[in-house]
Amino acid sequence: MSLLLPTADEQQWALAALGDLVRRRGVDPLLTRPLVLPAPAFFPDPWTPDEAGVERILRRLLAYAGLPDARVRAEVDREPDTTIAGWSGAAARHRNGAAGWYMGRDGGTYEFGVDANFNHRPESLVAVLAHETAHAWRDTVGVQQDNRDAEELLTDLTTVYLGFGVLTTNAAWQFRGVSDGLASGWEKQQAGYLDFRTFAFLLALLAHARKLGWWERTRLAWNLSPNQRAAFRVSYNRITLDRAEMLQEIGVRPE
Repeated sequence: MSLLLPTADEQQWALAALGDLVRRRGVDPLLTRPLVLPAPAFFPDPWTPDEAGVERILRRLLAYAGLPDARVRAEVDREPDTTIAGWSGAAARHRNGAAGWYMGRDGGTYEFGVDANFNHRPESLVAVLAHETAHAWRDTVGVQQDNRDAEELLTDLTTVYLGFGVLTTNAAWQFRGVSDGLASGWEKQQAGYLDFRTFAFLLALLAHARKLGWWERTRLAWNLSPNQRAAFRVSYNRITLDRAEMLQEIGVRPE
């Protein structure tokens, strides 16, 4: 098996979990929600590293998720924190190291928080907020699980279902150049709960489910980071071998 493929058990989990979500909430979001890319066309609003800037991104994401009239309040936590890693738990504020968190609904207003350190890295912040938007969507439609670890994995999966898969697949594993003016090097950053290979497998399932043509798949792939792009292509080819069976398992007619 290619090292860029999730294990057989991880593939089976992805198929079963996505299939369960489709059975509970329908196939339309998987097939029709905008496939959101990290491009100005999808985020045309001016960016400012404050509450207003975060709220503009969140309103966009909630609209893409099918909640266009959602009211939003964002809190930027400016307390120093040098242990940022991972994403928050569902329907609660988990400040200890979380880049972002969904706090629930207060009188119809969706409440979120983000760590101020991420406000200066908007490309990473968008992926964090995509995950938190998926938490909000799962809260709204009533599909959360009580087990926090299971819920976080399913929330990652839900980002693909809602059309945010390119954003969260890229964020799952990143290398980027860093410099402090005196020295430079590379920084590894991981976000989310699913491995980038499982994200890429889910994204490839979506491409098959939507019957994306060569040009659409190429456009999607070139919006992925190099490792994710390679994993997406390997997964797409793997799914091709059992396409009808896998699509049936996630509740999509293969045709």
